[in-house]
Amino acid sequence: MVEESSYEIVSLHTTREGAYQALIKHRQKKAEQYNEYIDKLDEVGKKYASKFGKWEDWTIEEMEVLE
Repeated sequence: MVEESSYEIVSLHTTREGAYQALIKHRQKKAEQYNEYIDKLDEVGKKYASKFGKWEDWTIEEMEVLE
């Protein structure tokens, strides 16, 4: 499968808990921006707008950081 329009944000944290807190904060900010965008749409646009986060994968993955 090819994901031509996908992107990801990489954020390094020393603990999984810190990563989770950062993810929640980032997601809340993006949800607020999305809701502001939706509020500006006309009725037709609002009818067909997707629910925030429907097409996004908000996950935390561990990775090894090499020095």
